[in-house]
Amino acid sequence: MSRIAVVPGSFDPVTLGHLDVIERASRIFDKLHVLVVHNPDKAAMLPVAQRVALIEKSISDAGFGGNVTVTSWSVGLLVDYCLDVGATVLVKGVRSQVDVAYETPMAIVNRNLAGVETVFMLPDPGHAHVSSSLVRQVAALGGDVSPYVPAAVYEFLQNPRGEDRPMRQLQIGFAAMLEQFHPTEAVALSAYAESRGFSGVMAADHFQPWVPAQGQSAFVWNVLAAVGERTAGDFGPGVTAPTFRWHPAMVAQASATLAAMYPGRHWLGLGSGEALNEHIVGGYWPEAPERINRMFEAIEIINKLFTASLADKDTKHSGQYYKLESTRLWTMPEVAPQILVASGGPVTAKRAGKHTDGLITVGAPLQKVSLLINKFAEGAREAGKDPETMPKVLQLHLSWAPTHEEALRNAMVEWPNGAMKFPKADIRSPFELEQMAKMVRPDDFEGRLVISEDPDVHRQNIQGFVDLGFDRIYLHNVGRNQREWIDVFGRDVLPRLAR
Repeated sequence: MSRIAVVPGSFDPVTLGHLDVIERASRIFDKLHVLVVHNPDKAAMLPVAQRVALIEKSISDAGFGGNVTVTSWSVGLLVDYCLDVGATVLVKGVRSQVDVAYETPMAIVNRNLAGVETVFMLPDPGHAHVSSSLVRQVAALGGDVSPYVPAAVYEFLQNPRGEDRPMRQLQIGFAAMLEQFHPTEAVALSAYAESRGFSGVMAADHFQPWVPAQGQSAFVWNVLAAVGERTAGDFGPGVTAPTFRWHPAMVAQASATLAAMYPGRHWLGLGSGEALNEHIVGGYWPEAPERINRMFEAIEIINKLFTASLADKDTKHSGQYYKLESTRLWTMPEVAPQILVASGGPVTAKRAGKHTDGLITVGAPLQKVSLLINKFAEGAREAGKDPETMPKVLQLHLSWAPTHEEALRNAMVEWPNGAMKFPKADIRSPFELEQMAKMVRPDDFEGRLVISEDPDVHRQNIQGFVDLGFDRIYLHNVGRNQREWIDVFGRDVLPRLAR
């Protein structure tokens, strides 16, 4: 029987004392889970995903960790996580009698709640005086923290903004489908997904669902604010159109506000729009080339506002499609949100590489997606940018259920739009799509959406996109069986994906 233990902590940041305890515990137990615990009531220096990444890098640099998993937790009791992974022991590093006195009541409660024992480990005497809070204080005052933290942490603190450094080599996030779920349920599912290893949240800006059976369409900006409160990872709209329902300045203000509230976590995903959502304001609905040109002019305005506002200056704009009188955004984060653009064709992908921070696309045959990535990289290089440092984001729809029949039924009922092989940007009503959905057959999903009861089939499909170079992939299981799917993929799929 495997001996499994959990080492919990905030690790904000991880210190040499933490690393010492983790290394020694890894020699005692067969499997060790290092759990970064998010406390929403406690101001943090580093986002949770960054803390996870720094622990992973520090363990790798130290040359151990074959039996160590690093993940995060923000929902429920700590012993619930222990029970989920089969752990019977919590390992706590204690530096003094003060720590022992603080931890002892919690150790007794955890044993009474779930039979989980607590092991106290003393650090190496050379690190006994070091704490994360001490490191934060010294670093904030410009002091040298290299004697107290692993090299990866020291290097990061030397360049805390790290614009050119990805937070993690690979992040698998959760797509919260506001077309299908009530906003309170979507937020709860987002938090639950994070507790099972998903790294962040994407949510689309829809005024209407694709088909009436989906049944919902909440206001994305409200939901994203709630996601920011309930989770600790990245989040953003995937995507919103800053062109018809919204003037670009309003999208800039909404995004800047979220980024100011949740530093380092929010990104802005933009697209050229669909009539399903945009026609409601009663304006002219142009052809695709004009919609794309409108989007890039809107991006120009948003970038102007971000840049000028960070410099405490006003800006203005007078273009082919939009005007902006002299103004600025009065609430700004220290660093503007990254702008990621949805691209379904090579021309748009190349322009995105030139004019934005990153690429968003949806699952499609690998050959087509590879072309988009190459065109994006080509545009980035023409603009003097390194495409290897720019985010490449994928939204991937799939259907998993315990049986193939259930997975197929979920796709046919909940997501028939995923099988439609024609452009849908000009369709105005969910009821029109509902009539078109009557022509959808199971074979129509081939090459567009993987339907399988086997988690490994899905893993292989996801891995194919990872191998193309995507660093963030947000998964959407089209059925209503969200928690069951989150549990299975968090256990059997996410840990087996790798660069």
